[in-house]
Amino acid sequence: MILGDSRAVGFSYYQFLPENQVLAKNGATIDDIPDYMDQIVALNPSSIFLCYGINDITNHWRTVDDYILDLYKTIQTLKESLDQVDIYVNSIIPVTAAAQQKTAKYGDIPDWNEVIQRYCDFDHVPYVNITQTVADHSDLYEGDGIHMQATFYEYWAIEMITEVGDYEAEAE
Repeated sequence: MILGDSRAVGFSYYQFLPENQVLAKNGATIDDIPDYMDQIVALNPSSIFLCYGINDITNHWRTVDDYILDLYKTIQTLKESLDQVDIYVNSIIPVTAAAQQKTAKYGDIPDWNEVIQRYCDFDHVPYVNITQTVADHSDLYEGDGIHMQATFYEYWAIEMITEVGDYEAEAE
């Protein structure tokens, strides 16, 4: 199951996953996850991928430390609600230079990703770092420099699947 913002919507919009496995919407932050808890619990997924960040960084949390505290609480709530779920945190997808010029806060994405990854490492939460994948496919941004074209979702999915394999191999 994928939980996320407008960029995560592409997984269902471009028909990579059924709509009931992608609980995402425009403008969403991790604070929206409680709105989906009944659906999440009913579907009882074995894995949840958190694909947030663009709205979290610009519209809600002043600092990444405040965000990490709420991310921790969110992950704990999900784990308490679902016995055997594995939670994966995706890095925040960077934006293009043109998009960053329009919203300076986007320039903080690399710093936020670094802190989020450190938290994930510390708390043993699998982290899907798609920064290099985005750089390798920078031609797949939509015109706004924020959202991604349909073709990108295949590459993103491969990164998530690879992390699942790595995580499960480490657990054995």
